Amino acid sequence: MSERELLEKAARACGLDCVWQGDGDFINQDDKLPWNCLTNSGDCAEMNAQLNIDTYWRGTNNSVDAAEVNDYGTSANYYTAMYKDHSNDRSAAWRYASTVVAAQMGEKP
Repeated sequence: MSERELLEKAARACGLDCVWQGDGDFINQDDKLPWNCLTNSGDCAEMNAQLNIDTYWRGTNNSVDAAEVNDYGTSANYYTAMYKDHSNDRSAAWRYASTVVAAQMGEKP
């Protein structure tokens, strides 16, 4: 899935009305501000809180897991991101794993 598709589906899961601008920014129509949970840790944290996405750090294999957690503590959607696949940037891996899970949620009707 492309970054654009990930962002569109994650925004849909959050109930955001976002559109692409000519300069490549993804703009939230409610507040007219850029929204990008792949590059902005604040946007990602807010998304995780809203969608009940938990993250788990795995230091032994240098990865981060993200999962949608329901009221019973079980996960419906899940993704693991390896630090090495994100230039050893732990924050980038965290944002990516979280966004993939949100995009999975946004694919549901």
